[in-house]
Amino acid sequence: MRFHKTPRKLRISTSIPLTADVNGQPSDSETLYAFLRQHGEQGWQFMVPFSNRRMSDPDHLLTAIKLLHTAVWAVLAGCILALPVMAFLRHFRWAFFLSAIVVFECGLLAANRGQCPLTSWATRFTKNRAANFDIYLPIWLARNNKAIFGTLFVVNELIVLLRWLIRL
Repeated sequence: MRFHKTPRKLRISTSIPLTADVNGQPSDSETLYAFLRQHGEQGWQFMVPFSNRRMSDPDHLLTAIKLLHTAVWAVLAGCILALPVMAFLRHFRWAFFLSAIVVFECGLLAANRGQCPLTSWATRFTKNRAANFDIYLPIWLARNNKAIFGTLFVVNELIVLLRWLIRL
């Protein structure tokens, strides 16, 4: 009797056989234990539905982290680029709010020794350590991200300050 990789449901019992597999053939406990002995710890993986296995796959988790990291980066870059616009429109409360978001992220980076927490999380799922292994950015931008956007942030904050002083 062959044990198939995706049984419909698993009922553990010593006297009652397990439920039927996908093809309707009965699966008894001896067949299950033989299968697990043959495949070791990875044998349990075949009994988990494919969609759940896909979510726990390291490649899929790394992709999810990269998407999240890129989205967070886009929001922060948008905050930095919106600062002079808010200054020229004289929306200083919005400029303060955007600045607070960026300063909060700078605090997170400082607390994590200059590295984004998502980067340290992504290192668990790959051995790749290129500058953009954890984010969907060109490698030159990922490598120079802090220098480029740090400079932009300081310049844009000076623009906001200058426009605020002129208002007084």
